[in-house]
Amino acid sequence: MLAQEGHSIFARKVYITSQEYLAFTRMSAKDRFEWQHAHATDLRCNSTTPHTENCDPNLAWALELAASKPGVLLDVGAHGGRQTRTGLRFNRHVYGVECSAQTFTELNAMFANESRAQMIHMCAGSSMQLTTVHVVGSDSETRGSNFITQNSTLALKKDKNSEIAVVVPLDGLFADIQVAVIKLDIQGAEYDAFRGLKIVLERNRPALMFEHEKRFGQIYGHKSVVPMLRALGYKNCVERALPIGNDVICPPVA
Repeated sequence: MLAQEGHSIFARKVYITSQEYLAFTRMSAKDRFEWQHAHATDLRCNSTTPHTENCDPNLAWALELAASKPGVLLDVGAHGGRQTRTGLRFNRHVYGVECSAQTFTELNAMFANESRAQMIHMCAGSSMQLTTVHVVGSDSETRGSNFITQNSTLALKKDKNSEIAVVVPLDGLFADIQVAVIKLDIQGAEYDAFRGLKIVLERNRPALMFEHEKRFGQIYGHKSVVPMLRALGYKNCVERALPIGNDVICPPVA
């Protein structure tokens, strides 16, 4: 917990001492961001529990970084609804994009009485096409989940529960909507989704949170989003380790 005195370096009123502030002002931009991230645990979800059903602390941090930016949260891969609920806690209008028809139906029912949350049934990508979505257990995931759990050919041959879905670049859908934060968790397809969001990224320069799961790289040719994002000005991102995979959080580009 930070001392409640001195200077505030956060959008919300969380204070540090004068000595800490002086050290902070002498840091590089990347070091400042990493320091903020390490010391902002009291901002994430207002809870001592790292992950709760209704709030994702890493997304909460991305939303905090974008507190001064107008616009919506774009929740790509909305399965489970936790990140959508996190956006609502931060008083953001949320557009949830979900690839699986089964999970889209569940999300629609979940947020039926919430006017600030709208669900869209489609997959995010770099070009318009049809794809097959393989449903795993009670949750929806793309081919990557089957690929890493067992031999890919065997998994797909045995899979009887699949859906045909439309892949759409999201640039066109959000051409007239201000986007403040983008969250991506789509089982390794983040590279193509970011390619389909390049205009939004260049125009809105939102904060980002996305899953970085190296095991899915073999499916997508180990294409990294890092060079693409760095070229767009996202040079101060921090990677947070999770039990499975990592989350990457990027502050908005000035």
